[in-house]
Amino acid sequence: MMGHMVQVMETMQANQHGAQPPQLRGYHGFARTNPPIFTRGKDPIAADHWLRAIEKKFTLLRCIEKEKVSFATHQL
Repeated sequence: MMGHMVQVMETMQANQHGAQPPQLRGYHGFARTNPPIFTRGKDPIAADHWLRAIEKKFTLLRCIEKEKVSFATHQL
């Protein structure tokens, strides 16, 4: 969590100075965002919450569709 916060701060500083932020790529980058793991449950709200959280991670990383399927499947 702390590593992610440091990266966010560095990205914000880079953006203020016109520099390009470092990009996280591949599963390693996805894993660094601490994506939630979906556990079986009967509550559809929990599934929706998990899906929205995963989608936010994909937006942050700018994943391609093939990566999204692979990474999300790994979190099930």
